[in-house]
Amino acid sequence: MSVFSQIQHDSEYRFKINVPSNWTKSSRIDGTDKVYDFYSPDENAAIQLRAFNSDERVTLDLLVQLYEQSYLPSGSQRQSIEAHTTVNGIPGKQGVYLANYNGIQVAIAVFYTIQKMKGYVLTAIIPTTMLEQKGDEVKNIT
Repeated sequence: MSVFSQIQHDSEYRFKINVPSNWTKSSRIDGTDKVYDFYSPDENAAIQLRAFNSDERVTLDLLVQLYEQSYLPSGSQRQSIEAHTTVNGIPGKQGVYLANYNGIQVAIAVFYTIQKMKGYVLTAIIPTTMLEQKGDEVKNIT
């Protein structure tokens, strides 16, 4: 288990995420979204946090639909989507998908939430062959 000492805090979108200190981190603006990307040292696990301003017209169902159409790899197969509340008590929806990404079968877990006029999409991607090895570490982060 890696040491968790790299806390990414964003005051504009009012979140923080704690990732292992040996993971790489980058951030960028994508349209109106602020995007943080985190990669394990061997790059066999990735986490992305996408945050954006929202309004009352954006529902969780609409957010899920837009994300599935625009951001998941082409040909992704939804395995499940269900209401979910995080350990911090944040309500949202949790989606699980399978996809072929650059010739590799990957599992994608996505948590969608809208809080105080801000939308968040937290995505974790792991090759299906690495789920047992990387799953607990990614689950601890997300």
